[in-house]
Amino acid sequence: MIHLAPLIRDLAFLLLTAASTTLIFRWLRLPMVVGYLVAGIFLGPHFPWTPNLVDLHSLEVWAEIGVIFLLFGLGLEFSYRRLRSVGRGAFITGSFEMILMFSIGYLTGRLLGFQGLESLFLGGAMAISSSSIVVRSVSELKLKGRRFVHLVYGVLIVEDLVAIILLVLLGALAQSDSLAGSQIVMTFLRLVFFLVAWFVAGTYLIPIVLRKLRPLLTGETTLIVSVGLCLMMVYAATEAGFSSALGAFLMGSILAGTPEGHQIEEKISSLKDLFSSIFFVSIGMLIDLSQLWSNFGTVVAVTLTLIIGKFIAVGLGSLLAGQSYRHSVQTATAMAQIGEFSFLMAKLGQNYGVLSDQFFPLVVLVSALSSFVTPFLLKSSDQIVTFSEPRLPAGLKNALLAYQRSLQSVSTKGGLRLIWQFYGMKMMINTVVIVGITILMRRVVHPLVLNSELLPLYGTQVFMVSATLLLCLPFFWAMVLGKPGALAEADALTRQKLKSLNVGLFLFRSALTLFLLIFLVNQFLSSRSVTWMLLGLTIAMSLMKSRIEKAYRRIEAQFLDHLNERELKEMTSHAAGPALAPWDAQLVEIKISADAPVIGHTLMESKLKEDFGITIALIERGGKKILAPQREERLYPSDKLFVIGNEDQVLKARAYLEAVISPVQGDLLMEFGLDSFQLSPVSKAVGKNIRECGLREDLEALIVGIERSGQRILNPDSGLILQAFDIVWVVGSRQKVKNYKFFEETRLTTKLMT
Repeated sequence: MIHLAPLIRDLAFLLLTAASTTLIFRWLRLPMVVGYLVAGIFLGPHFPWTPNLVDLHSLEVWAEIGVIFLLFGLGLEFSYRRLRSVGRGAFITGSFEMILMFSIGYLTGRLLGFQGLESLFLGGAMAISSSSIVVRSVSELKLKGRRFVHLVYGVLIVEDLVAIILLVLLGALAQSDSLAGSQIVMTFLRLVFFLVAWFVAGTYLIPIVLRKLRPLLTGETTLIVSVGLCLMMVYAATEAGFSSALGAFLMGSILAGTPEGHQIEEKISSLKDLFSSIFFVSIGMLIDLSQLWSNFGTVVAVTLTLIIGKFIAVGLGSLLAGQSYRHSVQTATAMAQIGEFSFLMAKLGQNYGVLSDQFFPLVVLVSALSSFVTPFLLKSSDQIVTFSEPRLPAGLKNALLAYQRSLQSVSTKGGLRLIWQFYGMKMMINTVVIVGITILMRRVVHPLVLNSELLPLYGTQVFMVSATLLLCLPFFWAMVLGKPGALAEADALTRQKLKSLNVGLFLFRSALTLFLLIFLVNQFLSSRSVTWMLLGLTIAMSLMKSRIEKAYRRIEAQFLDHLNERELKEMTSHAAGPALAPWDAQLVEIKISADAPVIGHTLMESKLKEDFGITIALIERGGKKILAPQREERLYPSDKLFVIGNEDQVLKARAYLEAVISPVQGDLLMEFGLDSFQLSPVSKAVGKNIRECGLREDLEALIVGIERSGQRILNPDSGLILQAFDIVWVVGSRQKVKNYKFFEETRLTTKLMT
């Protein structure tokens, strides 16, 4: 008789049970993740009426692989490009919400009698929303065209990044069973170093490898190469003392920035779904239903705390970020649940043996209940706004409006923010590169040179210092003398501010360089040699300045090319659209269908503005782009209209034009964009109407909004008279608007000072 491994039998039962439950849950329009958990309950040792699985150790290995592929898939969706496009609003909202919910979760754990470390795990589990539940709910309710959804997705990106950091920090605390502040700081610094070092190395090297292999890559080889790179990074992360999840996520985010990123994401999707299902089923197997029923009141109380806490935290965070009351409430209704990362944190805590028996069932059932409630909350978001907004006190409404307007109109930046924008990231990356090269030379190359016995001991040390210093020379030059490339694009006022900070900047950069040099030398020689090395570094940088600068510029240019390779490729293949419009309006793209009633009519004849309240900022016709089109401009099939209007106006226009609409999230036209400026009392436009003020001709811009004394006028009439201190919103030439904005701010500052 042929022997069948127990693992094969277990997988058969597991997958068929998971398939049955998820099909039922899909039919009931319930989250499939909950279906996997139910399948795990049926297969677990606490459920006596179904066959139990035998080879649990092998299933745990498969579940670990499931975690790797789950995080690899999330990393492929989490590219540097997406993080860069998130914006200030998502960062403020996400940061505020997670800090508040982490605190609420910790306090809830203490009230339930959990120990300190266990309460921290509960805080982490309650702080992170479920991306899969949110995306699925938004898709099923057909809300993708709504403006608040862009903010929701941005907050989810921020949460995913913080969740990875929390997994590492909580894992380190669980290993040591200590809450020492110094240990948390050191773990966090090690994590930052690992993330930056591997991100820089991966972004620089992996695109080179893929470019060489590109002619040979097929669907099959792409899958094999990407999985191999993923597992290699998992190995590197575990060797560095971090979790396998961190390595998988980091490699996914690196590959997401390559032109093959989308193809890899498609190829890996089935593997991710298969292994992730095994992971979620293994989570369900740990649930003891008898404990759940005995603690059902606690589960309901924690679920209500989560939903109410998330609603308040996300809503307040959105208001703090300058979002309108409507969009803040809508965003809050979308994120009142927990999911995948909460299970990962619970599983991590269980692996280290720091969680009680009731912790896991509590997190799982809270996730299931909150996920079930989310679609109903999201569906009723408009009714919640309609009911609550008129009941807000008038003073509170005015205060929120003033705060939102002040955030939108702020354009000046403080000294520290300017330093970080133009120097901070570059200095951090160069610091990590220098430290990384030094550690690599010390731990890998140095033992090889010692074992070769080609040089005496002291000669070996001098050789290693010299070789390491030579490799680091371009990055030392960048630390002390390098200038940011973006400085050339800054306006005169920004350059003047940075110039006034030069002395302090130079001293700080020199001190940091000296510290790095001491670190480098101490890896091979005594501290007394630092003086000679500093002298050698100064001489080398003086004699080879042009060569060193050229080498660094070449390295930097190649890194930036790799970082933006996918984005640049997409920009050359198709256009994306401008960002967002002011206030409750949005800038969207509508493609006119061949049967639209406006075909062949002029803009004046079509009456789109009169009937729907939208303003057409741009028409794209083939390769031609018509900014601020005249009333006599005719509309043709397949014209792309970039229009400004609120959600109701846009939705009605969509139905009328029979076209697909999508919020603009990229940079469609690099030379065009949306901006605002405040008119000074001496501006030539003051006292004139919009038609005669000359802004359209001077800026190649269309005025789409006016803010005046707390009032907002969207799509103003061309006969409106402009007044001093009006905030004018325009769509036009980015450079011309930027220059005009600078001169208006200068005039306004001069007027106020006099």
